[in-house]
Amino acid sequence: MTLPASGLLTLGDINEELGRSRTAAIQLDKAENGDYGTINTCSPSYPSGANPAKISEWYDYNHNAVCSYSTKSCLFPPDDGNSGSMLYGDGWSSVSEEQPKFNDDSGGFSYGAWLLPRSEDATDYYMSAFHNYSGQGGGTSGGGWDLHIFNTSNGKTTLHFKMIDESSPPGGPNTTTWLYELNNSANASTTGIATDRQWGVGTAAYAGGISIPLTLGNINGNNFMRLDITYDASATGASRLNIYWNGTALTRTSGGTHTLNNITWDQQYLVVGGSYSSEFGSGLCWDEVTYFYENCLSSTEVNEIYNSGAPQDEGNYSFSYTNVLFRFEDAGDLGLDTNGAYNLSNQVGTPTSSTQHA
Repeated sequence: MTLPASGLLTLGDINEELGRSRTAAIQLDKAENGDYGTINTCSPSYPSGANPAKISEWYDYNHNAVCSYSTKSCLFPPDDGNSGSMLYGDGWSSVSEEQPKFNDDSGGFSYGAWLLPRSEDATDYYMSAFHNYSGQGGGTSGGGWDLHIFNTSNGKTTLHFKMIDESSPPGGPNTTTWLYELNNSANASTTGIATDRQWGVGTAAYAGGISIPLTLGNINGNNFMRLDITYDASATGASRLNIYWNGTALTRTSGGTHTLNNITWDQQYLVVGGSYSSEFGSGLCWDEVTYFYENCLSSTEVNEIYNSGAPQDEGNYSFSYTNVLFRFEDAGDLGLDTNGAYNLSNQVGTPTSSTQHA
């Protein structure tokens, strides 16, 4: 139930709302800071956590509230093994707003999404990219990044994040790739992908009769997980990049040490559901895709977006940075961001929406 909006409110009422015994020992300060259960920020009203703690902050609190926005669908670029599909964009609507770009003097960028594998027995997930899309593979002119996850016959599930700078030949462009094994001993407990399994749905079959069962890993109540990538331009070496699974930083396996110069990406294409025309059809459902293209989010901010597995409206974040957000809810304009400014208006194949959502 929801706590009353006014009148008598007791510590016992708060205990019961938090799912505890009415007579359990309770301290308001501890309750506000989540010691007895994470505060549900989707509630229309909730305690701030600031001191001094007051019982009046609990008026109208609903511990089981569902976020007020309606996330009813996700983007599903299916992969039939031949012709796959994806969305990509380079255009703006009539709204006058700066196009997503990145300059290494701006501090960094952060990209994330709620994801759910749907294609049975998939071994390769060509996921997303930001580059000068050529439509014919490569497309690296002007620099950018791309993101893949590969399952391989040696039993590994590895996330690849590649960045390319704008340096001119013969010295460039320069490329560096960060590798994260999602099912090794360092990351298995975070991802929920055991060392004898790989990420996905069904069973992956490889040459030589090798067969490896697939799993979704650690997911929320709607079977989605949250992946976030942050790049800190002020850092050096491999530490520039962090990748988070459900708000927890993963341990890098290798890579990311090569020097990048002249990282000033402008007028590039954001691609969701693939990378190039030869690398598409991720077989994933995508929901709540966020691109903070001028800011490297802190670990606390990444965890706030994860919100214990409950996607929340960006208006509830404690921070406010320039970003684009895609929810894929408008079937007539599937790739339009929530501000109506940036549109993934181009497509390869026939990406569609699914009623599944994070």
